[in-house]
Amino acid sequence: MRTRLAAALLTTAILGLMACSTVVDDAKLEDNITTEIESQMGAEVSEVSCPSPDVEAGATFECTAQSDLGDMTIAVTIVNDEADLEWEVTSVGGEPVETTE
Repeated sequence: MRTRLAAALLTTAILGLMACSTVVDDAKLEDNITTEIESQMGAEVSEVSCPSPDVEAGATFECTAQSDLGDMTIAVTIVNDEADLEWEVTSVGGEPVETTE
């Protein structure tokens, strides 16, 4: 069974998440993901884990989250050299997320 969620619930842009001049602030990103998943999806999030990659426009990486809906995979894209990010939930409970528009 595929999880179906509205596209508006899945993609979030975050502005300027640099801890310093060269890496993404993983703690701020994890807090943002927790807040948005809880408010937009109504899920209770117990943990989010993200790496702290170097800031490189166009680079992508994955975060993971544990919630009462199941384990989630979150795809993150670094939009520019100021560490503006976009992220979306790509799977919940091991099932791909289908977006609807």
